[in-house]
Amino acid sequence: FGHNLPVRSQQLIPQLCDKNIQQFITGVDFVLAITDNKTVYGWGVNDHGQLARQLCSDHIREIYCGYYHSLALTSDGRVYAWGQNMFGQIGCTDVDHGSVDVPKELCFSENCQINSVYCSLYSSFAITTDGQVFSWGRNHWYNLGHNDHNVLTPRIIPGVCNVQTVRSNGNQTCFLTRDGFVYICGQYHENELSLMQKLPIIIPTLNMCTELDLNDYRNKCSNYLNEMFEIIGQLSDGKLNSGEHNQFYAELNHLVTVRSEYVVKYIDSRFEGNLYYIQMELCSDSLRNILKKNSTFFPENWDNR
Repeated sequence: FGHNLPVRSQQLIPQLCDKNIQQFITGVDFVLAITDNKTVYGWGVNDHGQLARQLCSDHIREIYCGYYHSLALTSDGRVYAWGQNMFGQIGCTDVDHGSVDVPKELCFSENCQINSVYCSLYSSFAITTDGQVFSWGRNHWYNLGHNDHNVLTPRIIPGVCNVQTVRSNGNQTCFLTRDGFVYICGQYHENELSLMQKLPIIIPTLNMCTELDLNDYRNKCSNYLNEMFEIIGQLSDGKLNSGEHNQFYAELNHLVTVRSEYVVKYIDSRFEGNLYYIQMELCSDSLRNILKKNSTFFPENWDNR
């Protein structure tokens, strides 16, 4: 509004009239706006360089804001970051860990083409055109999908693929895939204890989702993890240790992610009482006949072993 006085009711912003604003993006104490011709306006607090006064906005496709930092994606797939860099959320090691007021272009490994970006509090994400996810920034609750305290440069999250949407509250992160599955990592609660899921796992009871509402799925995912620990404990006549939990999730992820004409397809899974059911693709042929038809993939005399 051009002043520091409290605004207690809706007011017109004269400077933005007739600018054809397409989107407003807000941080904690600053606001960015994009027009239809990709001009970016910013106002608010700028003590961490949040407003990026030297941003070249001719080719900006989308912008996301965290608490005190922002990411911008251009129409040709380049990503720029600016603002506070206390936890490495800018994604560059050659800049100060305090603030970055001049947008920095980020580098991504393996010549990946970036399709979308996302910010959450002090963390950053970028999704590639083939559905891989880079993450960096604060990782105190393993919300980035890496087993590190902080991640200072963009790093691909292992085991996560075919992603179209990311949502995070800074403690817990959900990844929605193009075929409707949901991965989750980060903090959750069990019996009033705060626990961590360090690496992303598939939540099979949330398959075939079309939109990702973080608050809704956070509750569902936390309930699922709590129920999973409880039911596994019953089935094994006692609580499982972390290694056994990880082994179970790894096997379940293998079922979900493997897609091949030679592999029985995972469809769904659910709890019923103290049993865990996994629904797989119905095969009209026997395993022996399937192996015979694809003998080139198996050693000779396999059926005599």
